[in-house]
Amino acid sequence: MYFPSGLRAACLIALLVISTQSFADEFDETLEVCQSCHGAEMLNEDPLVPIIAGQHFYYIYSQLKDYRAGRRTHDIMSSMTEDLDKKMMKALATYYSEQDWKCDAAPIGDYDKKLAERTIASGQCTQCHGTNFIATSGNPRVACQKQSYLLETMLAFKAKTRKNAPAKMSLFQDISDEAIQAVSKYLAEK
Repeated sequence: MYFPSGLRAACLIALLVISTQSFADEFDETLEVCQSCHGAEMLNEDPLVPIIAGQHFYYIYSQLKDYRAGRRTHDIMSSMTEDLDKKMMKALATYYSEQDWKCDAAPIGDYDKKLAERTIASGQCTQCHGTNFIATSGNPRVACQKQSYLLETMLAFKAKTRKNAPAKMSLFQDISDEAIQAVSKYLAEK
């Protein structure tokens, strides 16, 4: 069957518009689900939900891939990522990475700041996370992240229950829980 070139072009454009619109609708629905935990209201309520608005694109994207592949596990996130395709994960990572990083760091209270600084220096944390702890695309921004989330994450690396960064499992193996607690408070105040 022959279609005049103008009709063929119109059909292709119509298909592209329909495809784009359906992805936009799917993205909006997916983002709404994500925001139910990572939106401002829930961030304030749950101390273990990390701040991801303003986090680096590649870091968010790689974590979504790790959840979907089972390299990182979490009761909610593992099931949330099961059906996400590459396009959707990139769209979500783009959306969140383009948001402003909101830092409302308040003094955490008493902790051994010198122990935190010694631990950070001996662990060479600035090599990956930068001297200001905001890192670059492949590594997470940890300055001004929630202290409770940082603590849980570092302890999970130490216990080898978070397995998507083998170097971190090795790094935290010999760090005391007291030092990990101090580092989490130090970084949360940055």
